[in-house]
Amino acid sequence: MSIRPRHGRWDESRLTEGQRTFRRGMRAAFWKKVKKGKSCWLFGGNQKDGYGILDFAYPEIRAHRYSWRISHGDIPRGGHVLHKCDVRHCVNPDHLYIGTNADNIGDKVRRGRSKTKPEHIRRGSRHPRTSFTDRDVLLIRDRLRGGERVVALAKEYGVCHQTISNIGTRRSWTHI
Repeated sequence: MSIRPRHGRWDESRLTEGQRTFRRGMRAAFWKKVKKGKSCWLFGGNQKDGYGILDFAYPEIRAHRYSWRISHGDIPRGGHVLHKCDVRHCVNPDHLYIGTNADNIGDKVRRGRSKTKPEHIRRGSRHPRTSFTDRDVLLIRDRLRGGERVVALAKEYGVCHQTISNIGTRRSWTHI
């Protein structure tokens, strides 16, 4: 029997005495790496992407998730442990709360950590794989409004008819 969590759940009742001893040792090793400040409790062990990790556990566990587990119990299936304090390696249970994936993504965007910030998205002619310039797109739309056929424009530009249709209906190139 494995002592590692299945789906974020620890089954204490099925542990052997040796496994319980290992778990107590794991908690002690965790708390040795925590530096308690006035507000945040910072995990001083190994980090990945700014989050503390317990790499002596298998599978490796993020420190804030472990802190939640030992302080509050199980993490609901599909639940995320989020930080109120915006300090990724903080493990203070009072700074943590459970949220959904949508909460986690919203939190990331509000705090400016999203890799899909509008200025990072390469739209239109800034995209490396585009076949068109902004001027081409405007011209295609004008020609479609003037009655030219999608198939004829697709053949002229050497693209699929659906590409021209998407430009005309603004399903693509929506920023222009």
